[in-house]
Amino acid sequence: MARGKGVALVTGAAGFTGWHMVKLLLEEGYEIIATDCRKSNNDPVYKLTRFIEIDLTNPADVFDEGFLKELAEAQFVFHIAGIFDHAASLSKLFEVNVLGTRNLLDAIRRAHAGEAQKYPRVIIWGASGIFGDFSHISLPATEAMPPRTDNPYFLSKLYEELEALRFWQRDRLPVTVLRPSAVYGSHSVYGMALSITTLLKSRMAFVVGNGKNKGVLVHVRDVVRAAEFLARNDGAVGEVYHVTDDNPYSVEEITRSLAQSCGAIFVPIKIPTWIALRLAKLIGVHRELIKVATVNTWLSNEKLKKLGFSFQYPDSKIGLAETAAWYKRMHKSKR
Repeated sequence: MARGKGVALVTGAAGFTGWHMVKLLLEEGYEIIATDCRKSNNDPVYKLTRFIEIDLTNPADVFDEGFLKELAEAQFVFHIAGIFDHAASLSKLFEVNVLGTRNLLDAIRRAHAGEAQKYPRVIIWGASGIFGDFSHISLPATEAMPPRTDNPYFLSKLYEELEALRFWQRDRLPVTVLRPSAVYGSHSVYGMALSITTLLKSRMAFVVGNGKNKGVLVHVRDVVRAAEFLARNDGAVGEVYHVTDDNPYSVEEITRSLAQSCGAIFVPIKIPTWIALRLAKLIGVHRELIKVATVNTWLSNEKLKKLGFSFQYPDSKIGLAETAAWYKRMHKSKR
């Protein structure tokens, strides 16, 4: 019997965003079915969930009778599972991000015998990087603008998004797609977390490129809050939403702010992009992350805010300072 706000199934629950999604849903009074292809750790968050180890690319797992029964119970599905790795092969990215999503949505359809009135609300994680270098569109980018990218990871996320929307158009499966900008927050080991941990170790901050390009970030707490908000909004069905904060800062502004928060020295020297790309392997950063940091990535969040959503962290400088403090505590505890 469902408690509180209902039963929510979270895929990728053992990852960075998944952990925050589970935590928020517990706070909001949901009963949670947590899934991932690896077991959860001993974090107290997971002790209050039903945890299922499942590989969404494996039909034997996804279409198992037991898992279909779990899906039939869920009123909400938050599909976060996927590969977020710019070094992964195109075939692996499509297998996990596209085929895995297709399997999950097909399993939801089967679990309810195709009866649309019984389908759960489904939130799909997309990616704002599908706009590539943003050079073909005006800024800030809206959801209606055409995507264009040759990045393997972002291509897989674009096709995942299209796959999900096809289930809405063809089967009336009520999906909504989120496109977060660069996500930061505690418990991450990739993306912005690499910048923070590198600053904590090196104690020096440099700007890659001219530092003038602007971009927006988003705190993971606001991403999961937006997901829960949209899952309860019938008007969001079949729609795509950018989830990004209000303040587009330049790379130099963000680097200076992070340096201060991490106790690092900001060196007023700009490293040319071509040099940074050559050094990427030596410093343990994938080349695509360097490229992403040197283009304008300004998104509009007006569509989401018009529904009534408000951000807890509208200014990334404030959120990054809080996040850096968390990583500093973790850094000290490992010494």
